[in-house]
Amino acid sequence: MSDAAAITKPAEPSSGPAWVKNFVARAHGEIKQAPAGTPVSYARTGGSTLLDFTEGGITGSLLGATHARWGLDSPVGPVDAWIAGFSALIGVAASGHYPGVAEHFRKVGTQAFTILAFRKSYEVVKHEPLMGGSGGVQRISAPGKGPGVSTEDPIEAAAKRLEETR
Repeated sequence: MSDAAAITKPAEPSSGPAWVKNFVARAHGEIKQAPAGTPVSYARTGGSTLLDFTEGGITGSLLGATHARWGLDSPVGPVDAWIAGFSALIGVAASGHYPGVAEHFRKVGTQAFTILAFRKSYEVVKHEPLMGGSGGVQRISAPGKGPGVSTEDPIEAAAKRLEETR
């Protein structure tokens, strides 16, 4: 090879000895193709579960910290909705070229949407009148049973108020 060819030839990536690359590739392939019910399949599932919980913990922690500091409802819309939307778009756009990265973005988007759904449904149930009431949670249930219900019987309470006004 001439000196000119050696100068223009791109450098080989040096990511370690060949035996390390072969070992990692073989192990990765064996882990992906491990039959169900084997120790390798349990290790794969455990690692995947740990990764999912870590992603959820990071997403929830960042949204919780944002909510505590500035609130999640910004003038341009809910922050968790924006994160869910952008994560979904990036997840779909990256799926053709980077399927592993796309999967992580979809998971983060799902987690952000879960937080949004929780917050909005809580606000509706907590603050909107139900059953024709004037606000708060009001349900037809026995005295002292269910959320938002007084422990005192409403008929007895009305009778006490009538006696007090006499």
